[in-house]
Amino acid sequence: MTPPAGNARPPFGSTTPVPVSHSLPVPSPTVLCKEMDEGAVLFCSRTEVYFGLNPVGLVIWNALADGSRTLEALVDALEARYPEQDPDVLRVDAREFVEALAESELLVSPTPQRADS
Repeated sequence: MTPPAGNARPPFGSTTPVPVSHSLPVPSPTVLCKEMDEGAVLFCSRTEVYFGLNPVGLVIWNALADGSRTLEALVDALEARYPEQDPDVLRVDAREFVEALAESELLVSPTPQRADS
């Protein structure tokens, strides 16, 4: 499996590694996703960053939209969809991809659920 393509990085800072048991970040509301035949293109209207996704990257992007997935849950879903892939490779690729999206400011922290909701 080839890691999803990303063609832009901001000139500042980086994020800390994605924790395995914490909720993953979610797509920023300023990001538009245009699905294509072989993946998708993301565009952030705030930062003007473009980011290309291959089909696996699009699967991960769509999974991040619910905001409740941990890295392990995401990897479990990828393992079910791509059983021929090594789980360790899926884990590393998924973590690196989520970190690249976060570094490019395409993801934001999930909104905490209120107890009275």
